[in-house]
Amino acid sequence: MKRARRRIAAAALGLVLGLGATELLTRVAFEPQAREVLELVPSERGALLAARRDAGAEGQRLQRLRPVPPIAEGGPVQIGVFGSSTALGMPFAPPLSIWHWLERELEQGHPGIDLELYCFARAGASLRQMAAIAREVPPGYLHAAIVLGGNNEFLAEHVESGLRTPPPSAWVAALEPLRFLRSVDLLCELLVEARELDVAPRATPLEYVLDEPGAFAQRERLIEHATASLERLVRTLRRRATRVLVVLPAGDLWGAAPSMSTFRDERTRDERDRCRWQLAAAFRALDAKDGASCLQLCAEILALAPEIAHAHGLVARVEIARGQTESARAALSRAQELDVRPAWLAAPLRRALQVKLRELACPSVDVQPLHDALGTPELTAPLFVDHCHPSIAGQQLIAGAVARAIDELQWLGPPPAPRVLLRLSAEELARAATAEAEALSLAAHLSFLAQAERELPRYTARALRDRLAALAEIESPTRWAMQLELALIRGWLGEDEAARGALQDAIASSARARAFLVDLLPRSVRLRGLIERLGLALPAGGAR
Repeated sequence: MKRARRRIAAAALGLVLGLGATELLTRVAFEPQAREVLELVPSERGALLAARRDAGAEGQRLQRLRPVPPIAEGGPVQIGVFGSSTALGMPFAPPLSIWHWLERELEQGHPGIDLELYCFARAGASLRQMAAIAREVPPGYLHAAIVLGGNNEFLAEHVESGLRTPPPSAWVAALEPLRFLRSVDLLCELLVEARELDVAPRATPLEYVLDEPGAFAQRERLIEHATASLERLVRTLRRRATRVLVVLPAGDLWGAAPSMSTFRDERTRDERDRCRWQLAAAFRALDAKDGASCLQLCAEILALAPEIAHAHGLVARVEIARGQTESARAALSRAQELDVRPAWLAAPLRRALQVKLRELACPSVDVQPLHDALGTPELTAPLFVDHCHPSIAGQQLIAGAVARAIDELQWLGPPPAPRVLLRLSAEELARAATAEAEALSLAAHLSFLAQAERELPRYTARALRDRLAALAEIESPTRWAMQLELALIRGWLGEDEAARGALQDAIASSARARAFLVDLLPRSVRLRGLIERLGLALPAGGAR
Protein backbone atom coordinates (compact mmCIF):
# COMPACT_ATOMS: atom_id res chain seq x y z
CA MET A 1 0.00 0.00 0.00
CA LYS A 2 2.86 2.35 0.73
CA ARG A 3 4.06 2.18 -2.84
CA ALA A 4 1.53 4.95 -3.49
CA ARG A 5 3.81 7.29 -1.59
CA ARG A 6 6.38 6.99 -4.34
CA ARG A 7 3.98 7.16 -7.29
CA ILE A 8 3.12 10.54 -8.70
CA ALA A 9 0.98 10.85 -11.79
CA ALA A 10 1.76 14.14 -13.50
CA ALA A 11 -0.74 15.44 -16.04
CA ALA A 12 0.85 17.84 -18.52
CA LEU A 13 -2.09 20.13 -19.27
CA GLY A 14 -2.17 22.90 -21.86
CA LEU A 15 -1.87 22.92 -25.58
CA VAL A 16 1.48 21.55 -26.75
CA LEU A 17 3.06 23.53 -29.61
CA GLY A 18 -0.37 24.47 -30.94
CA LEU A 19 -1.53 20.90 -31.43
CA GLY A 20 -5.17 21.85 -30.86
CA ALA A 21 -7.03 20.24 -28.00
CA THR A 22 -4.80 17.14 -27.78
CA GLU A 23 -2.87 17.01 -24.52
CA LEU A 24 -0.67 14.58 -22.71
CA LEU A 25 -1.27 12.87 -19.44
CA THR A 26 2.16 12.13 -18.06
CA ARG A 27 2.52 9.55 -15.38
CA VAL A 28 5.76 9.99 -13.49
CA ALA A 29 7.22 7.91 -10.68
CA PHE A 30 9.37 9.80 -8.17
CA GLU A 31 11.84 7.44 -6.54
CA PRO A 32 14.07 8.67 -3.70
CA GLN A 33 16.98 9.38 -6.06
CA ALA A 34 15.51 9.30 -9.56
CA ARG A 35 12.53 10.27 -11.68
CA GLU A 36 11.32 7.90 -14.38
CA VAL A 37 8.68 8.60 -17.01
CA LEU A 38 6.50 5.51 -17.17
CA GLU A 39 4.06 6.37 -19.91
CA LEU A 40 2.51 9.12 -22.00
CA VAL A 41 -1.19 8.74 -22.53
CA PRO A 42 -3.08 11.11 -24.90
CA SER A 43 -6.06 12.51 -23.04
CA GLU A 44 -9.45 13.06 -24.56
CA ARG A 45 -9.98 16.43 -22.93
CA GLY A 46 -10.70 18.18 -26.22
CA ALA A 47 -13.41 15.70 -27.13
CA LEU A 48 -14.78 15.74 -23.59
CA LEU A 49 -15.02 19.52 -23.50
CA ALA A 50 -16.73 19.53 -26.87
CA ALA A 51 -19.15 16.88 -25.66
CA ARG A 52 -20.06 19.02 -22.65
CA ARG A 53 -21.53 21.58 -25.00
CA ASP A 54 -23.97 19.03 -26.39
CA ALA A 55 -27.43 18.83 -24.90
CA GLY A 56 -26.92 15.39 -23.45
CA ALA A 57 -23.34 15.94 -22.34
CA GLU A 58 -24.16 16.33 -18.65
CA GLY A 59 -25.94 12.99 -18.42
CA GLN A 60 -23.20 11.24 -20.38
CA ARG A 61 -20.55 12.68 -18.10
CA LEU A 62 -22.33 11.66 -14.92
CA GLN A 63 -22.56 8.10 -16.15
CA ARG A 64 -18.77 7.94 -16.10
CA LEU A 65 -18.68 8.50 -12.33
CA ARG A 66 -19.65 5.39 -10.41
CA PRO A 67 -20.21 5.22 -6.66
CA VAL A 68 -17.09 4.55 -4.65
CA PRO A 69 -17.01 1.20 -2.88
CA PRO A 70 -17.81 1.28 0.84
CA ILE A 71 -14.89 1.71 3.20
CA ALA A 72 -14.64 -1.23 5.50
CA GLU A 73 -13.77 -0.66 9.14
CA GLY A 74 -10.02 -0.29 9.19
CA GLY A 75 -9.87 -0.94 5.44
CA PRO A 76 -7.75 0.96 2.92
CA VAL A 77 -8.66 4.52 1.97
CA GLN A 78 -7.42 5.95 -1.32
CA ILE A 79 -7.06 9.78 -1.44
CA GLY A 80 -6.05 11.70 -4.57
CA VAL A 81 -4.03 14.91 -4.26
CA PHE A 82 -4.36 17.31 -7.22
CA GLY A 83 -2.23 20.38 -7.93
CA SER A 84 0.72 21.83 -9.79
CA SER A 85 4.28 21.08 -8.76
CA THR A 86 4.56 24.61 -7.35
CA ALA A 87 1.31 24.32 -5.40
CA LEU A 88 2.52 21.03 -3.98
CA GLY A 89 5.76 22.62 -2.83
CA MET A 90 7.91 20.33 -4.95
CA PRO A 91 10.66 22.95 -5.42
CA PHE A 92 10.99 23.26 -1.64
CA ALA A 93 12.86 21.16 0.85
CA PRO A 94 10.79 18.40 2.52
CA PRO A 95 9.91 20.45 5.63
CA LEU A 96 8.23 23.00 3.36
CA SER A 97 6.54 20.67 0.89
CA ILE A 98 2.78 20.23 1.25
CA TRP A 99 3.16 16.77 -0.23
CA HIS A 100 5.50 15.69 2.57
CA TRP A 101 3.21 17.32 5.12
CA LEU A 102 0.22 15.41 3.77
CA GLU A 103 2.26 12.21 3.84
CA ARG A 104 3.13 12.75 7.47
CA GLU A 105 -0.35 13.81 8.55
CA LEU A 106 -2.30 11.19 6.61
CA GLU A 107 -0.19 8.20 5.67
CA GLN A 108 2.05 8.10 8.70
CA GLY A 109 -0.60 9.29 11.12
CA HIS A 110 -3.42 7.06 9.89
CA PRO A 111 -2.48 3.52 8.82
CA GLY A 112 -4.52 2.27 5.92
CA ILE A 113 -4.61 5.61 4.06
CA ASP A 114 -2.81 5.75 0.73
CA LEU A 115 -2.15 8.95 -1.22
CA GLU A 116 -2.05 9.21 -5.01
CA LEU A 117 -0.56 12.47 -6.28
CA TYR A 118 -1.79 13.91 -9.60
CA CYS A 119 0.71 16.65 -10.31
CA PHE A 120 0.17 19.16 -13.10
CA ALA A 121 3.24 20.00 -15.13
CA ARG A 122 2.44 23.71 -14.98
CA ALA A 123 0.87 26.04 -12.45
CA GLY A 124 -2.47 27.75 -12.88
CA ALA A 125 -4.50 24.81 -14.16
CA SER A 126 -8.22 25.46 -14.12
CA LEU A 127 -10.85 23.40 -12.40
CA ARG A 128 -12.15 22.26 -15.77
CA GLN A 129 -8.71 20.95 -16.65
CA MET A 130 -8.51 19.32 -13.25
CA ALA A 131 -11.87 17.65 -13.87
CA ALA A 132 -10.49 16.31 -17.16
CA ILE A 133 -7.65 14.70 -15.23
CA ALA A 134 -10.12 13.35 -12.70
CA ARG A 135 -11.89 11.55 -15.54
CA GLU A 136 -8.67 9.66 -16.21
CA VAL A 137 -8.89 8.19 -12.71
CA PRO A 138 -10.64 4.79 -12.78
CA PRO A 139 -14.18 5.05 -11.38
CA GLY A 140 -14.30 4.17 -7.71
CA TYR A 141 -10.51 4.35 -7.41
CA LEU A 142 -10.45 7.37 -5.07
CA HIS A 143 -12.49 7.82 -1.94
CA ALA A 144 -11.51 11.50 -1.55
CA ALA A 145 -9.65 14.27 -3.36
CA ILE A 146 -7.49 17.06 -1.98
CA VAL A 147 -7.04 20.03 -4.31
CA LEU A 148 -4.14 22.44 -3.83
CA GLY A 149 -4.44 25.87 -5.37
CA GLY A 150 -6.48 29.03 -5.29
CA ASN A 151 -5.67 31.57 -7.99
CA ASN A 152 -8.16 33.23 -10.32
CA GLU A 153 -7.33 31.08 -13.31
CA PHE A 154 -7.79 28.02 -11.15
CA LEU A 155 -11.34 29.12 -10.27
CA ALA A 156 -12.54 31.17 -13.22
CA GLU A 157 -13.59 28.39 -15.59
CA HIS A 158 -15.68 26.72 -12.93
CA VAL A 159 -17.29 30.06 -12.07
CA GLU A 160 -18.12 30.53 -15.75
CA SER A 161 -19.66 27.07 -16.00
CA GLY A 162 -22.85 28.50 -14.49
CA LEU A 163 -23.61 25.74 -12.02
CA ARG A 164 -26.56 26.64 -9.81
CA THR A 165 -27.80 23.38 -8.26
CA PRO A 166 -25.40 20.58 -7.36
CA PRO A 167 -25.92 17.71 -9.83
CA PRO A 168 -25.99 14.13 -8.55
CA SER A 169 -22.26 13.72 -9.03
CA ALA A 170 -20.43 14.06 -5.72
CA TRP A 171 -17.37 15.39 -7.56
CA VAL A 172 -19.25 18.27 -9.18
CA ALA A 173 -21.29 18.85 -6.02
CA ALA A 174 -18.05 19.28 -4.13
CA LEU A 175 -16.89 21.87 -6.65
CA GLU A 176 -20.14 23.84 -6.46
CA PRO A 177 -19.23 25.96 -3.38
CA LEU A 178 -16.29 27.41 -5.31
CA ARG A 179 -18.65 29.47 -7.49
CA PHE A 180 -18.65 32.52 -5.23
CA LEU A 181 -14.86 32.74 -4.96
CA ARG A 182 -14.21 34.69 -8.13
CA SER A 183 -11.49 37.36 -7.78
CA VAL A 184 -10.04 35.75 -4.65
CA ASP A 185 -6.33 35.49 -5.33
CA LEU A 186 -5.06 33.67 -2.27
CA LEU A 187 -7.06 31.38 -0.01
CA CYS A 188 -6.19 31.34 3.67
CA GLU A 189 -8.84 28.97 4.98
CA LEU A 190 -10.83 27.09 2.38
CA LEU A 191 -12.46 23.78 3.20
CA VAL A 192 -14.92 22.57 0.58
CA GLU A 193 -16.98 19.63 1.70
CA ALA A 194 -19.44 17.47 -0.20
CA ARG A 195 -23.02 17.58 0.98
CA GLU A 196 -22.37 14.78 3.47
CA LEU A 197 -20.15 17.04 5.59
CA ASP A 198 -21.79 19.09 8.30
CA VAL A 199 -19.53 22.18 8.22
CA ALA A 200 -20.37 24.97 5.78
CA PRO A 201 -17.54 25.93 3.42
CA ARG A 202 -15.85 29.24 3.98
CA ALA A 203 -13.03 31.25 2.41
CA THR A 204 -10.85 33.99 3.80
CA PRO A 205 -8.42 35.88 1.55
CA LEU A 206 -4.93 36.14 2.96
CA GLU A 207 -2.70 39.12 2.20
CA TYR A 208 0.44 37.03 2.33
CA VAL A 209 3.35 39.44 2.64
CA LEU A 210 6.14 38.42 4.95
CA ASP A 211 6.90 42.06 5.61
CA GLU A 212 3.53 42.66 7.26
CA PRO A 213 3.08 42.14 11.03
CA GLY A 214 1.45 38.91 12.07
CA ALA A 215 2.02 37.11 8.77
CA PHE A 216 3.71 34.11 10.33
CA ALA A 217 1.00 33.77 12.96
CA GLN A 218 -1.54 33.71 10.13
CA ARG A 219 0.41 30.93 8.43
CA GLU A 220 0.52 28.92 11.64
CA ARG A 221 -3.24 29.30 12.05
CA LEU A 222 -3.58 28.19 8.45
CA ILE A 223 -1.62 25.00 9.09
CA GLU A 224 -3.60 24.33 12.27
CA HIS A 225 -6.83 24.74 10.32
CA ALA A 226 -5.62 22.48 7.50
CA THR A 227 -4.59 19.81 10.02
CA ALA A 228 -8.01 19.93 11.65
CA SER A 229 -9.60 19.71 8.19
CA LEU A 230 -7.66 16.55 7.41
CA GLU A 231 -8.66 15.00 10.73
CA ARG A 232 -12.30 15.75 9.93
CA LEU A 233 -11.79 14.31 6.46
CA VAL A 234 -10.46 11.05 7.92
CA ARG A 235 -13.31 10.80 10.40
CA THR A 236 -15.83 11.40 7.61
CA LEU A 237 -14.26 8.77 5.39
CA ARG A 238 -14.18 6.23 8.22
CA ARG A 239 -17.80 6.96 9.05
CA ARG A 240 -19.37 7.04 5.60
CA ALA A 241 -18.83 5.82 2.07
CA THR A 242 -18.71 9.11 0.18
CA ARG A 243 -16.57 11.17 -2.10
CA VAL A 244 -15.11 14.22 -0.42
CA LEU A 245 -13.16 17.13 -1.85
CA VAL A 246 -10.87 19.27 0.31
CA VAL A 247 -9.24 22.43 -1.08
CA LEU A 248 -6.07 23.67 0.58
CA PRO A 249 -3.87 26.70 -0.20
CA ALA A 250 -1.08 26.61 -2.74
CA GLY A 251 2.55 25.91 -1.94
CA ASP A 252 3.65 29.56 -1.88
CA LEU A 253 1.45 30.04 1.21
CA TRP A 254 2.93 27.08 3.00
CA GLY A 255 6.65 27.24 3.55
CA ALA A 256 8.61 29.70 5.61
CA ALA A 257 10.84 30.62 2.69
CA PRO A 258 11.66 29.27 -0.77
CA SER A 259 15.31 29.87 0.00
CA MET A 260 15.08 27.07 2.57
CA SER A 261 15.43 24.75 -0.42
CA THR A 262 19.11 25.70 -0.53
CA PHE A 263 19.93 23.31 2.31
CA ARG A 264 23.01 21.33 1.53
CA ASP A 265 22.46 17.65 0.85
CA GLU A 266 24.28 16.57 3.99
CA ARG A 267 21.67 18.26 6.20
CA THR A 268 19.73 15.73 8.19
CA ARG A 269 15.96 15.98 8.35
CA ASP A 270 16.20 16.89 12.04
CA GLU A 271 18.56 19.77 11.22
CA ARG A 272 16.24 21.03 8.50
CA ASP A 273 13.25 20.84 10.82
CA ARG A 274 15.13 22.62 13.58
CA CYS A 275 16.12 25.46 11.25
CA ARG A 276 12.58 25.72 10.00
CA TRP A 277 11.06 26.05 13.45
CA GLN A 278 13.78 28.41 14.61
CA LEU A 279 12.99 30.54 11.60
CA ALA A 280 9.32 30.41 12.57
CA ALA A 281 10.23 31.54 16.09
CA ALA A 282 12.36 34.35 14.65
CA PHE A 283 9.39 35.58 12.61
CA ARG A 284 7.20 35.50 15.70
CA ALA A 285 9.82 37.48 17.60
CA LEU A 286 9.95 40.03 14.79
CA ASP A 287 6.15 40.33 14.81
CA ALA A 288 6.31 40.86 18.58
CA LYS A 289 9.01 43.52 18.09
CA ASP A 290 11.45 41.45 20.16
CA GLY A 291 14.58 42.27 18.20
CA ALA A 292 17.02 40.69 20.63
CA SER A 293 15.32 37.29 20.51
CA CYS A 294 15.03 37.50 16.75
CA LEU A 295 18.77 38.20 16.38
CA GLN A 296 19.67 35.35 18.75
CA LEU A 297 17.51 32.87 16.83
CA CYS A 298 18.95 34.03 13.51
CA ALA A 299 22.47 33.60 14.87
CA GLU A 300 21.63 29.99 15.82
CA ILE A 301 20.15 29.35 12.37
CA LEU A 302 23.13 30.83 10.55
CA ALA A 303 25.56 28.85 12.69
CA LEU A 304 23.94 25.68 11.40
CA ALA A 305 22.97 26.78 7.88
CA PRO A 306 24.65 30.06 6.80
CA GLU A 307 23.14 29.70 3.31
CA ILE A 308 19.60 30.59 4.44
CA ALA A 309 19.02 34.04 2.94
CA HIS A 310 15.88 34.53 5.01
CA ALA A 311 17.83 34.61 8.27
CA HIS A 312 20.18 37.30 6.91
CA GLY A 313 17.11 39.27 5.83
CA LEU A 314 15.61 39.08 9.31
CA VAL A 315 18.87 40.34 10.78
CA ALA A 316 18.77 43.26 8.36
CA ARG A 317 15.19 44.14 9.29
CA VAL A 318 15.98 44.13 13.00
CA GLU A 319 19.06 46.27 12.42
CA ILE A 320 17.04 48.71 10.33
CA ALA A 321 14.48 49.03 13.12
CA ARG A 322 17.35 49.74 15.55
CA GLY A 323 18.85 52.35 13.24
CA GLN A 324 22.02 50.32 12.57
CA THR A 325 22.07 51.07 8.86
CA GLU A 326 25.61 49.84 8.12
CA SER A 327 25.08 46.39 9.61
CA ALA A 328 21.68 46.28 7.90
CA ARG A 329 23.32 46.96 4.54
CA ALA A 330 25.86 44.20 5.15
CA ALA A 331 23.16 41.68 6.08
CA LEU A 332 21.04 42.61 3.06
CA SER A 333 24.02 42.31 0.75
CA ARG A 334 24.76 38.84 2.14
CA ALA A 335 21.11 37.84 1.70
CA GLN A 336 21.19 38.94 -1.92
CA GLU A 337 24.37 36.99 -2.59
CA LEU A 338 22.39 33.90 -1.59
CA ASP A 339 19.11 34.90 -3.23
CA VAL A 340 19.41 37.63 -5.86
CA ARG A 341 15.69 38.44 -5.98
CA PRO A 342 14.36 37.23 -2.63
CA ALA A 343 10.58 36.95 -2.56
CA TRP A 344 10.43 38.16 1.03
CA LEU A 345 12.02 41.46 -0.03
CA ALA A 346 9.97 42.04 -3.18
CA ALA A 347 6.95 43.62 -1.48
CA PRO A 348 8.83 46.16 0.71
CA LEU A 349 11.12 47.00 -2.21
CA ARG A 350 8.16 47.61 -4.48
CA ARG A 351 6.55 49.87 -1.89
CA ALA A 352 9.82 51.75 -1.36
CA LEU A 353 10.21 52.22 -5.10
CA GLN A 354 6.65 53.45 -5.47
CA VAL A 355 7.29 56.02 -2.74
CA LYS A 356 10.47 57.17 -4.46
CA LEU A 357 8.73 57.49 -7.82
CA ARG A 358 5.99 59.58 -6.25
CA GLU A 359 8.61 61.76 -4.61
CA LEU A 360 10.42 62.07 -7.93
CA ALA A 361 7.21 63.25 -9.63
CA CYS A 362 6.73 60.08 -11.64
CA PRO A 363 3.52 58.73 -10.09
CA SER A 364 2.20 57.39 -13.38
CA VAL A 365 5.37 55.48 -14.28
CA ASP A 366 4.87 51.71 -14.35
CA VAL A 367 6.87 50.39 -11.41
CA GLN A 368 7.57 46.89 -12.73
CA PRO A 369 10.17 47.65 -15.44
CA LEU A 370 11.92 50.05 -13.08
CA HIS A 371 11.78 47.45 -10.33
CA ASP A 372 13.40 44.94 -12.68
CA ALA A 373 16.06 47.45 -13.73
CA LEU A 374 16.81 48.47 -10.15
CA GLY A 375 16.69 45.02 -8.53
CA THR A 376 20.45 44.67 -8.23
CA PRO A 377 22.44 43.92 -5.07
CA GLU A 378 24.22 47.26 -5.44
CA LEU A 379 20.97 49.22 -5.09
CA THR A 380 18.63 46.97 -3.11
CA ALA A 381 20.28 47.51 0.25
CA PRO A 382 20.50 51.33 -0.08
CA LEU A 383 16.94 51.50 -1.37
CA PHE A 384 15.54 49.37 1.44
CA VAL A 385 17.57 51.01 4.21
CA ASP A 386 17.04 54.58 3.05
CA HIS A 387 13.33 53.94 2.66
CA CYS A 388 13.27 53.37 6.43
CA HIS A 389 16.04 55.80 7.41
CA PRO A 390 16.21 58.57 4.79
CA SER A 391 19.50 60.38 4.35
CA ILE A 392 20.59 62.97 1.82
CA ALA A 393 23.28 60.68 0.43
CA GLY A 394 20.83 57.81 0.15
CA GLN A 395 18.20 59.98 -1.49
CA GLN A 396 20.73 61.18 -4.06
CA LEU A 397 21.88 57.62 -4.78
CA ILE A 398 18.32 56.39 -5.30
CA ALA A 399 17.26 59.39 -7.35
CA GLY A 400 20.25 58.98 -9.63
CA ALA A 401 19.59 55.25 -10.06
CA VAL A 402 15.93 55.90 -10.91
CA ALA A 403 16.97 58.58 -13.36
CA ARG A 404 19.47 56.31 -15.09
CA ALA A 405 16.93 53.47 -15.20
CA ILE A 406 14.36 55.75 -16.83
CA ASP A 407 16.99 56.79 -19.34
CA GLU A 408 18.12 53.22 -20.09
CA LEU A 409 14.54 52.04 -20.50
CA GLN A 410 13.87 55.03 -22.77
CA TRP A 411 10.69 55.61 -20.84
CA LEU A 412 7.95 56.95 -23.10
CA GLY A 413 5.06 56.80 -20.65
CA PRO A 414 3.00 59.75 -19.34
CA PRO A 415 5.08 62.80 -18.43
CA PRO A 416 5.94 63.41 -14.77
CA ALA A 417 3.59 65.63 -12.80
CA PRO A 418 4.16 68.35 -11.75
CA ARG A 419 5.83 69.01 -15.07
CA VAL A 420 8.99 70.73 -13.88
CA LEU A 421 9.53 68.92 -10.62
CA LEU A 422 12.42 66.85 -11.89
CA ARG A 423 14.25 67.31 -15.17
CA LEU A 424 15.70 63.89 -15.76
CA SER A 425 15.52 63.59 -19.52
CA ALA A 426 18.07 61.64 -21.50
CA GLU A 427 19.68 64.87 -22.71
CA GLU A 428 20.22 66.18 -19.18
CA LEU A 429 21.62 62.91 -17.94
CA ALA A 430 24.03 62.79 -20.87
CA ARG A 431 25.63 66.08 -19.85
CA ALA A 432 28.69 66.54 -17.72
CA ALA A 433 28.96 65.43 -14.11
CA THR A 434 27.78 68.83 -12.94
CA ALA A 435 24.46 68.38 -14.68
CA GLU A 436 23.94 64.98 -13.04
CA ALA A 437 24.96 66.40 -9.69
CA GLU A 438 22.33 69.11 -10.17
CA ALA A 439 19.66 66.51 -10.91
CA LEU A 440 20.64 64.46 -7.87
CA SER A 441 20.69 67.52 -5.63
CA LEU A 442 17.31 68.61 -6.95
CA ALA A 443 15.91 65.15 -6.28
CA ALA A 444 17.21 65.25 -2.71
CA HIS A 445 15.57 68.61 -1.97
CA LEU A 446 12.27 67.86 -3.61
CA SER A 447 12.12 64.36 -2.16
CA PHE A 448 12.12 65.89 1.31
CA LEU A 449 9.49 68.44 0.29
CA ALA A 450 7.21 65.73 -1.08
CA GLN A 451 7.68 63.60 2.00
CA ALA A 452 7.04 66.54 4.32
CA GLU A 453 3.93 67.46 2.35
CA ARG A 454 2.48 64.02 3.09
CA GLU A 455 3.72 63.54 6.65
CA LEU A 456 4.19 67.03 8.08
CA PRO A 457 1.99 66.41 11.17
CA ARG A 458 4.44 63.67 12.18
CA TYR A 459 7.43 66.01 11.96
CA THR A 460 8.52 67.61 15.24
CA ALA A 461 10.06 71.06 15.43
CA ARG A 462 13.33 69.43 16.41
CA ALA A 463 13.30 67.24 13.28
CA LEU A 464 12.70 70.27 11.08
CA ARG A 465 15.50 72.21 12.78
CA ASP A 466 17.81 69.21 12.32
CA ARG A 467 16.97 69.36 8.62
CA LEU A 468 17.88 73.06 8.56
CA ALA A 469 21.19 72.28 10.24
CA ALA A 470 21.91 69.57 7.69
CA LEU A 471 21.17 71.93 4.81
CA ALA A 472 23.57 74.50 6.24
CA GLU A 473 26.41 71.99 5.91
CA ILE A 474 26.03 71.20 2.21
CA GLU A 475 26.76 73.04 -0.99
CA SER A 476 23.72 72.55 -3.16
CA PRO A 477 24.12 72.83 -6.96
CA THR A 478 20.43 73.78 -7.15
CA ARG A 479 20.30 76.93 -5.06
CA TRP A 480 16.70 77.70 -5.90
CA ALA A 481 15.50 74.30 -4.62
CA MET A 482 17.51 74.72 -1.46
CA GLN A 483 16.07 78.21 -0.91
CA LEU A 484 12.60 76.90 -1.48
CA GLU A 485 13.09 74.09 1.02
CA LEU A 486 14.54 76.46 3.61
CA ALA A 487 11.65 78.87 3.13
CA LEU A 488 9.00 76.19 3.51
CA ILE A 489 10.66 74.68 6.60
CA ARG A 490 10.87 78.10 8.25
CA GLY A 491 7.24 78.70 7.37
CA TRP A 492 6.24 75.38 8.94
CA LEU A 493 8.25 76.36 12.04
CA GLY A 494 6.29 79.63 12.28
CA GLU A 495 9.24 81.87 11.31
CA ASP A 496 7.10 83.89 8.90
CA GLU A 497 9.51 86.78 8.23
CA ALA A 498 12.43 84.53 7.38
CA ALA A 499 10.19 82.29 5.30
CA ARG A 500 8.74 85.25 3.37
CA GLY A 501 12.19 86.59 2.53
CA ALA A 502 13.51 83.22 1.40
CA LEU A 503 10.46 82.55 -0.75
CA GLN A 504 10.65 85.96 -2.40
CA ASP A 505 14.34 85.45 -3.16
CA ALA A 506 13.70 81.99 -4.66
CA ILE A 507 10.79 83.22 -6.79
CA ALA A 508 12.63 86.29 -8.00
CA SER A 509 15.88 84.51 -8.83
CA SER A 510 14.63 81.36 -10.51
CA ALA A 511 11.96 80.71 -13.10
CA ARG A 512 12.16 77.02 -12.18
CA ALA A 513 11.19 77.77 -8.56
CA ARG A 514 8.33 79.93 -9.81
CA ALA A 515 7.12 77.23 -12.19
CA PHE A 516 7.45 74.57 -9.52
CA LEU A 517 5.28 76.51 -7.09
CA VAL A 518 2.69 77.27 -9.76
CA ASP A 519 2.43 73.57 -10.65
CA LEU A 520 2.37 72.40 -7.04
CA LEU A 521 -0.08 74.93 -5.56
CA PRO A 522 -3.28 73.32 -6.92
CA ARG A 523 -2.21 69.98 -5.43
CA SER A 524 -0.93 71.13 -2.04
CA VAL A 525 -3.38 72.48 0.49
CA ARG A 526 -0.53 72.87 3.00
CA LEU A 527 1.63 74.91 0.63
CA ARG A 528 -1.30 77.02 -0.53
CA GLY A 529 -2.18 77.86 3.08
CA LEU A 530 1.40 78.89 3.80
CA ILE A 531 1.59 81.16 0.73
CA GLU A 532 -1.69 82.83 1.68
CA ARG A 533 -0.56 83.27 5.28
CA LEU A 534 2.64 84.94 4.15
CA GLY A 535 0.69 87.26 1.86
CA LEU A 536 2.71 86.40 -1.25
CA ALA A 537 1.38 86.76 -4.78
CA LEU A 538 2.53 84.31 -7.44
CA PRO A 539 2.38 84.78 -11.20
CA ALA A 540 -0.41 82.93 -13.00
CA GLY A 541 2.06 80.79 -14.97
CA GLY A 542 5.62 79.65 -14.76
CA ALA A 543 8.46 78.77 -17.03
CA ARG A 544 8.51 75.23 -18.29
